[in-house]
Amino acid sequence: MTASGAGAVLYAKNVTVLRRFYQSLLKLNEESVHVAADHIAIGTPTFQLVVWPVERQWNFGDHLVCDARDPEGNVIQLCEVPRS
Repeated sequence: MTASGAGAVLYAKNVTVLRRFYQSLLKLNEESVHVAADHIAIGTPTFQLVVWPVERQWNFGDHLVCDARDPEGNVIQLCEVPRS
């Protein structure tokens, strides 16, 4: 599934529940949903929605990235740059 055009990233407590919700809301079939071990991607020819679990740690190149919640419940993203 490849979308050309717009897209969005959504952080969720329950990725599976949101997959069902958006798939139903957008009236998409199973071929429009990509389910991976750590995220899902829901797409149309012009839009792609990627849903990640809120609290996770991942790498972007040589950077360590952490998605988390602050004390008010806001989603934050921290990035650690390696020392050179």
